[in-house]
Amino acid sequence: MKIICLFAQRKCSYPGQHAPELYASADDITDEDNPEYLLDEEHELRNDEDIQFYKRIVVEISDEEFKAAFNQEPPAIHGTINTNQHNTEN
Repeated sequence: MKIICLFAQRKCSYPGQHAPELYASADDITDEDNPEYLLDEEHELRNDEDIQFYKRIVVEISDEEFKAAFNQEPPAIHGTINTNQHNTEN
């Protein structure tokens, strides 16, 4: 699966004031079916005077890894009960 990410960098008053922001994203199928979506989002960024620059970055993840992350139940937390604790009674 490919995820097309549209990042934007706001103008900074000093270096490092703002980190790049994920402004919009679409998977590859959505982008194929509706390419206007990200183009419209870019148009908004282009006209926003607070934005210094923007860029698309494609992130790829295998279908198997995505399905495992998407469908996986939260991991169990494993622990051991220590029965040798000292009780303190007041």
